[in-house]
Amino acid sequence: CGGRSASSERYMREIVGSVRCVYGTDMEPDRNKSGLWWLQLMRAEASVLEGCVELARLATGDPAASEARVHKLSRWLEKTGRPYARGYGAMLRRGCALVGGAAAEGDLRDAIRHFDAARMKVHAAALQRALGDPDGEAAMREEGIVDPARWSRLYLPPIP
Repeated sequence: CGGRSASSERYMREIVGSVRCVYGTDMEPDRNKSGLWWLQLMRAEASVLEGCVELARLATGDPAASEARVHKLSRWLEKTGRPYARGYGAMLRRGCALVGGAAAEGDLRDAIRHFDAARMKVHAAALQRALGDPDGEAAMREEGIVDPARWSRLYLPPIP
């Protein structure tokens, strides 16, 4: 395929910069140069986004929504073995439990533990906030999140 164009180089620098901003530069130091690692990271992001959309559809009673799809995404995220993906998988499991009317605080605590391991402070703090821990909101503000409730609505599945 030859070399990358100047615009694709610029795009990759922006993507890498954005990911480092969210995940931290040393999140996976042994894989930072691997194109496969970046691809897996983007696939995990797409999977959690799809899962969150599906959970929102389930929560509103959309008959076409699929809880099985959310479980499949959660299992794939868990299977990667990466802390950030496992955090997302536990978060989606929690969403499924809530949509089904069950309490699943353990899944949320698992997600917090995995996000902490991945150095994803804001995600961990947002989930602590969802559990009613006032330190969660304070930690989000400390990381520069001006409106923690809004950030949570945008980046987390519906967690009452």
